[in-house]
Amino acid sequence: MDKHTPAYIKQYRYQSWQIEMLIAGGILYGLFTSDKILQAFFVDNYAITDLTTNKIILLFGSFTITKILLIGFAANLFLRAVWLGYLGISFWFPDDINYDRLIGTKNYKETLKTKPTASERLLTLEKWCNLSFSFAVLLGFLSISLFITVSVIIWTLSLFSDDYSFIDTPTFIYILSFVLILIQIGVLDNFLLRKKNDKYLFVTKIKKIIIRFFSIITLSYFIQREFLVLRTNTNKWLLSSFIIGYLSIAIIAAASSIGSFYNSDGAFNFSLFDDREMYHVVAAPKTAYDNYTSNLSSGDKILWGAIQSELITDDYLKLFVVSWNDFDNYLKDRYAHYDVKQKYPSLPTTKAVDSFELVNAANWQKSMRDLFKVKIDTVTIPDLEWARYKHPITKEEGYITYIDISGLPNQKHDLELIIRQKFNNNFERDWQWFDLSFWKQ
Repeated sequence: MDKHTPAYIKQYRYQSWQIEMLIAGGILYGLFTSDKILQAFFVDNYAITDLTTNKIILLFGSFTITKILLIGFAANLFLRAVWLGYLGISFWFPDDINYDRLIGTKNYKETLKTKPTASERLLTLEKWCNLSFSFAVLLGFLSISLFITVSVIIWTLSLFSDDYSFIDTPTFIYILSFVLILIQIGVLDNFLLRKKNDKYLFVTKIKKIIIRFFSIITLSYFIQREFLVLRTNTNKWLLSSFIIGYLSIAIIAAASSIGSFYNSDGAFNFSLFDDREMYHVVAAPKTAYDNYTSNLSSGDKILWGAIQSELITDDYLKLFVVSWNDFDNYLKDRYAHYDVKQKYPSLPTTKAVDSFELVNAANWQKSMRDLFKVKIDTVTIPDLEWARYKHPITKEEGYITYIDISGLPNQKHDLELIIRQKFNNNFERDWQWFDLSFWKQ
């Protein structure tokens, strides 16, 4: 620290480690449990939310930020623990090595004297501890601005682009994120815009406008000066490479965490300790435990649909379907077609109310039968009676129906639910929503 640094800041340097360890330890504990919290929030809102690309980006950003902080604070806690070990030695023996009692050649002793002393090594480690703490916070803020910016750009491009499918791809989003990272850490704008003096004044003005524009849309002006401090006091290419590597590790870790519960092209799931090579086989039959209510416990989610059990001894199959946001466009069309009212109209008598309820319920049933088609062993089940239902275990809202299976033979059967989807461009299609197997006894 230079002579202009206030004395209280110099003193704080020797006391900050206690606060750092307390904060880092607390945050590490929170970060280790944050995956489950974010996953629970996502699963709770997955079915009922319009899951646009922007919302997935913000989910991905949340996981990435937790990984960035986890790496940084774990490094800080480790370095601070080593620092405390060094501190004990330096405290008890402040005079460093006792060369009079050191066994070795004169050349060996002289070489040791040219090396940093224990106190100097302690001070160097102190700087690394402080830097790791600050770096984690700085990159965390950089990531917040990064994913907000990516989300805004994707939303803006979707307003002016007819080919939204390309904008919606993970490849495009990853490339966009990488370019924005280069801008935020000053590599791209420095290389393209500040490389040399311009011959014409208007070119300089245009460059300043461009730099200012990128600084605003990426929110990098909040951390720009701090990055300039780092870049001008270190090797800028080494620093940039370290930031890119750091963020890459965090992004890969985030993609792996998301892949453990959400099947997406931009995510994946792997385990460092799972060495099985013959387990995962394409198209191999798989039974999902959450398709059966008897397997569920508090905290579980069905997400798609479920029946009462894998082994059925009842004469009726109790089929529950979770209500998804994806149903809304088609239901809106059916409600209009059958004149289904979502609210009570103004009616003069109780008899008129009763009559309205009967008609409206019948029309609602027609809408549900258009939306859902249930097949058992490829045979469509006609005239099912549906009702709104809140699952008693998972607390998910959806629809329930009871299917008469008394005439089915005692053997394995396959159930398939097909829904009718309607998109914003009025295109409609039938879509297999889920399928499951059960065994009748």
